[in-house]
Amino acid sequence: MQQTFPQSDNIVVITNPEIGLKQNAVNLNEVVEDINKRQNISGLVVIGNITANGKFDEFIWAQEILNQLTVPYFVVGGEKDYLFSEGKGSEISLLWGDDKQFINAENFSFVGINTFQSILPSRKYIDSETLHRLENKITSSQITRLFTFSFYPLNNTENSDQFSEVVFGKKYFSFVGKMDNTNSGKSIFEGFYLNRKDGWGYLLVSTKNDSVFIKKILGEEIKKKIKPEIIKTTFAKLSELPKNKQTSFISAGTKIWSVSFNHVKITSSVSDEENIYSVFGNGLINCVNASGKEIWHIETNKKISIPPLIENDLLVIVSDDGEIHTLNSKTGTSQQIIGIGERITSGISVSDVDDYGTILKSVIAGTEYGNLYCYELNTLDPIWTDQISDVNSELKVCSDIISSDSKIYFYDDRGTLYCRSAANGMLIWQIDAATGGWTIKNQSSFRLNKNNLIIINKDLLLVDEAGNLFCIDVLLGTVKWNIKNLNANGLIRLDNLNNLILPTTKNSVVVVSTTLRKVASEFELPFELKDETINDVVNIGTKLFVGLSNGWVYKVIPKQKVEKFFRASYAPVISIDELNGNCLVTDYDGNFTLLNLSKK
Repeated sequence: MQQTFPQSDNIVVITNPEIGLKQNAVNLNEVVEDINKRQNISGLVVIGNITANGKFDEFIWAQEILNQLTVPYFVVGGEKDYLFSEGKGSEISLLWGDDKQFINAENFSFVGINTFQSILPSRKYIDSETLHRLENKITSSQITRLFTFSFYPLNNTENSDQFSEVVFGKKYFSFVGKMDNTNSGKSIFEGFYLNRKDGWGYLLVSTKNDSVFIKKILGEEIKKKIKPEIIKTTFAKLSELPKNKQTSFISAGTKIWSVSFNHVKITSSVSDEENIYSVFGNGLINCVNASGKEIWHIETNKKISIPPLIENDLLVIVSDDGEIHTLNSKTGTSQQIIGIGERITSGISVSDVDDYGTILKSVIAGTEYGNLYCYELNTLDPIWTDQISDVNSELKVCSDIISSDSKIYFYDDRGTLYCRSAANGMLIWQIDAATGGWTIKNQSSFRLNKNNLIIINKDLLLVDEAGNLFCIDVLLGTVKWNIKNLNANGLIRLDNLNNLILPTTKNSVVVVSTTLRKVASEFELPFELKDETINDVVNIGTKLFVGLSNGWVYKVIPKQKVEKFFRASYAPVISIDELNGNCLVTDYDGNFTLLNLSKK
């Protein structure tokens, strides 16, 4: 929800409420009461950690307390809100409308900036959507002073130079939730933690010309009528831009086209013979043709983090709040929408269902409450529902659902693998983790990596959380063989010979022959990539293309050295796909680039 701050004398900054412990909630309630008694407050900013443990009920509790404020407010998440939460910080957008804010007052602007990546929350990064919106706001207004609010200092982010370019010429002052020894200066200030040894505290901030006055408000000092400490400091202004760092790289003669949408993209796209279909984190859905021209787009205002599916002329979309939406893939026209009322945690699968001799296409999804829902694809009329939980257990469907020969396969959050009928949901077989031998590191938060299940002929292949590979006979529901200690990261791809391509957590890519049941080859990546994550890999012709969390794409040719091939920006590669024999690369910032492979 976009806020508007009226112009008055003061703003309030609350830092690290960590709602979860009862006393912390008591402290926040008392701070809200104190603020509501004060005059001339234009607005309030809460910098994380909002929660103590990233639990959804802690977010709800914090919201219930903060909504008692009589002044407008917005929140900026902290590391516990992003790293510990199941939604990796998406709870902030769900409850408060956005994880970034741009608010203009009379003499300055307030800018709330998310410095986390939703797919790699441990990295410090400012997404292009934030930078693009900030640039537009600054360009369209006469504001010359900015207050920025972020958990990490902005100059600690990987792409801090891009932020510097946007705010160059403006005066700004930064409040942060967590500062380290590398950050200093008059224009950056670490927030005053709300929960103190002797009660609570917050900051009351005012300005005069280029001066910033920060007043430390302490509950105990109010009771004792002690005058608060006041810190006087100033806005800063960049006198020169940092030296440009080379971020992009394109092998000579490879680029066919590129397009940037400046929206966060966290899922792979799908394509047919003519077009590429994509969803973005803010609910944008679009269609781009093979020449990079946008054919249509729609804005759903829904958060979408599950990849779409294409089936004939129907595009199937699932929103995080549990809506299944079908669109005409040629026009973008909405066909059907149904709300499940539960968060879908499985991804979606299209399967054939035999309805008294008539073969119907169905869409199947699993939810956070362990429910399975099957709908007829064209009408979204219900076909069947089932539940894997019982009165003695609460289970969640947490893997992709894959289908083959009118059966579906998936995992729950305790690691039990299921085979069920796609026609009616009836259980055919199941294997628990102990019996199968696969590893669960944390039963309460067990979540499988994307695409870690695949079926080849009559075998189901899976990668567990320890990076081991298992092969299961889909007819008998028994483990046929396994390969331990591969350190696979959970992503499974196939090469042209149906060998498994398995990226590892040890800076390499392993190729496994399912016929020989052993590792056929392994490709080491350069040592400087040891701390990066392999986000995708694809086999095109005789080459492998590997996409990394630092934005680089490397080319691997068997029996030759691994070499750099492409980089659009700092943004992590989200997916690499073959498109008409060429290589399509998409990244976290919504950049799409088609690379020519005919000369390579």
